[in-house]
Amino acid sequence: MNRHGANADKLFTPQSRVRFITPPTYCRETGKNANRLMIDLRHDTLFNKINSGVKHDYKHLKDAVNFFAGKGTAQFEQEFPDKKKEYVFIADSYDGLQMADELSRKGYKISWMIGGLDRWEWYMNNTEDFKCNDMLVE
Repeated sequence: MNRHGANADKLFTPQSRVRFITPPTYCRETGKNANRLMIDLRHDTLFNKINSGVKHDYKHLKDAVNFFAGKGTAQFEQEFPDKKKEYVFIADSYDGLQMADELSRKGYKISWMIGGLDRWEWYMNNTEDFKCNDMLVE
């Protein structure tokens, strides 16, 4: 949806202020927004755990910080008080989506990476012009 911007707004009525993006969208915007922080919402025991991918083993994305979604919105606000920064959440969890929605309603600028790390690896393996192949930490 994000690729088509205003055109999607003609077809869909947003129910949340969370911006949903794909890995290619994030990749295209990298370097254009210095006031952005990637947040990996998985539990800290998973953040540095080696996952067996299809072609690559991986842990997390380069420059991502770990904040377990289970800690909740109040803890996030304490650790990340800057509402001017864009926070890009990556994970596939209901708790994470719920937290993203709550934070966006409190004035945070939240983007959600669709498909998580599995989708990132898919683009690495299947899309020749994907320019962010070096971001997956092995």
